[in-house]
Amino acid sequence: MAEYLVRVELFNANAEEYNQLHEQLGTLGLFRQIRADNGVYYDMPSGTYFGESGLGPAELQVRVSREADRLSHPRAASVFVARLTDWQSSLHQS
Repeated sequence: MAEYLVRVELFNANAEEYNQLHEQLGTLGLFRQIRADNGVYYDMPSGTYFGESGLGPAELQVRVSREADRLSHPRAASVFVARLTDWQSSLHQS
């Protein structure tokens, strides 16, 4: 399984729609927190998700876009997917 960083921007979405997005992306293994090597959890920036998936980047992007597009209007959501090999951060502890 590969680690992924995913960025999603919905257009004209309300709080309930963002909550739906968080839930749906969670079913894909993507979450708004990241666990550091020391076991501490940190909050990802708004609209940013981290997780593991056995899917390739293209297939994961299609699945994320499918969920996000239902909640974004009048245009499709912006989605960026990157497979990670290493990372470093300066984030706020959860």
